[in-house]
Amino acid sequence: MSRYIVTGGAGFIGSHITETLVGQGHEVVVLDDLSTGYEHNLAAFRDKIEFIKGSITDEALLQKIMPGTDVVFHQGALASVPRSVAEPLASNDVNITGTLKVFIAAKEAGVRRVVYAASSSAYGDSETLPKREDMPGKPLSPYAVTKYVDELYGKVFTDIYDLPTVGLRYFNVFGPRQDPKSEYAAVIPLFIALYGGRGAADPWRRWAIPRLHLHRERGAGQPQGRGRGRQGRRPGLQCGLWREDRSGRTGREDSRAHR
Repeated sequence: MSRYIVTGGAGFIGSHITETLVGQGHEVVVLDDLSTGYEHNLAAFRDKIEFIKGSITDEALLQKIMPGTDVVFHQGALASVPRSVAEPLASNDVNITGTLKVFIAAKEAGVRRVVYAASSSAYGDSETLPKREDMPGKPLSPYAVTKYVDELYGKVFTDIYDLPTVGLRYFNVFGPRQDPKSEYAAVIPLFIALYGGRGAADPWRRWAIPRLHLHRERGAGQPQGRGRGRQGRRPGLQCGLWREDRSGRTGREDSRAHR
């Protein structure tokens, strides 16, 4: 059994990481200030983890909880482009300074590895496809700058301090526990939320039922930063629009593919 810390562990992605680690029988400490995460995301396994309400900017707290930890999954951040534009100092304080404090505490505690949330926003408006990890960053917002700087710090801590770090450049992620009101929820959880509310009073409603066209590259461990699917086509979202009356009858109203 290993000991893990998951920062931002009450969030959408962080809670799934936590659940997986718990299911594997590991000791898990969740650090989250609940600014965007929710304790109910941890409800199913709350009694199997240690939850600490706190911030990654709290250096003393990080120094206290880090000793004895094997791996850190660092998901804590202020993940909002508009907020970073309105409050660049706040984004810098959490996303850069907070991440730096996590790296320092992990280094001093002898942590074996830090896996942190990077972002596809580092690519900016680059039209080059497929996307590759060695492409230079072209951030277009304060948020993108902060996530790209995290990558630079990660490399420095690996090269100079011998702290293995892995940055995952998330693209569009969706699934259970995702807040449909979140800026990063995109369209799919909105469709799911609409579909789940089909018992509303409106006698006729239109439902968008998403069907994803996904293509999985063969070869485990190979870079998956791909921007196109099979035969060079972009992965698309096909929506069938349905209507439903009070009797529960449904009828196909329209169908179109979006790419």
